[in-house]
Amino acid sequence: MLLRYLFPESILHNQDRVDKPTSKQLIMTHTLNPQKDILLTAYNSISLYQIGADSLEEFSKFVFDRYAYHYSKKHAWSPDEGDLEEMIESDKAHFKNSFYLAFKNDRGQILGTLKATLKDGSISFPIENEFNLNLEEEVLTRGIYTNSFWHYGRLAIHSQELREMNIGVNSREVFKQLFIHGFKMISNEPGNHMIAESDALIYDLFHEMHINMQTLGEAKDYLGSPTYPVIITSHDIFKWLESHGEVVPQPALA
Repeated sequence: MLLRYLFPESILHNQDRVDKPTSKQLIMTHTLNPQKDILLTAYNSISLYQIGADSLEEFSKFVFDRYAYHYSKKHAWSPDEGDLEEMIESDKAHFKNSFYLAFKNDRGQILGTLKATLKDGSISFPIENEFNLNLEEEVLTRGIYTNSFWHYGRLAIHSQELREMNIGVNSREVFKQLFIHGFKMISNEPGNHMIAESDALIYDLFHEMHINMQTLGEAKDYLGSPTYPVIITSHDIFKWLESHGEVVPQPALA
C-alpha cells in the first residue's frame, strides 16, 4: 500500500533508554538489532539516534501520523487503525535487517526519520513486486558492480515543529543530515546501493540537492502523484558524501 513508499514530511522519550557513545564522533557502522536507542551525534540542539526495539513502535507511529497528515490534507486520504498496525508489524518484521534513524529534540520528540533495510532472500520490496523489477538484472545491464541493496523508506519530517522550535534548522537541512548519516552507514563497502520507490516531489528534491537518483522503470500513479522505482549507486553516494566533506572509503569497484 501507499505507506510503504518514500515520502517527506509527540512522542516522549525516556532518557534511561539511551545508550550514549563513548565518543562525540558519528558511529560509522550501524548496530543491528539494538534493544535501546543509540545516540549517534548532536546537531544544532537536536540529536540523532539509531532507534532500538524499545522505541520502534513510537518510530512507526510518528511516520504514520506524518503520512496521514500530508495525504489527508493533500489527497483527502483517510487512513485507519489497520494501516497503522500494518506499518508497525512491517517495521518489526524488518527490524533484524534494518537500521532506523530519528532526530529528536531535547524533550525526546521525534522530528525526522529514515529507515534502511538490507535486501536478502527473506524480504521483497514494492520496487520488485509492484514495479516488476529484477534488481540484479537491472544493475547488471548497466555494468554496475553490486555487493548489496539497501531499501530506504519511512522518510518523514515534522516541518511545523521545526519551525516552532526556531533553532535555525529547516526541513531540508534535517533531510540532508538524515541522508548524510544514512548513506555513511552503508558506504563501508563498494557496491552497496540505495533503492526506493520515490514520488515526483522527492525525486526532484534529491536532484536539487545534487544527489544522482536514477529511475529504473516507468512511473506508476499513487494518490495522484507519479511514483518511480529508483536507485542511487554506491559510486554516487560516495561522490555526494565527499562533496559534503565526509570522509568515507572510496568504493572503487562501483
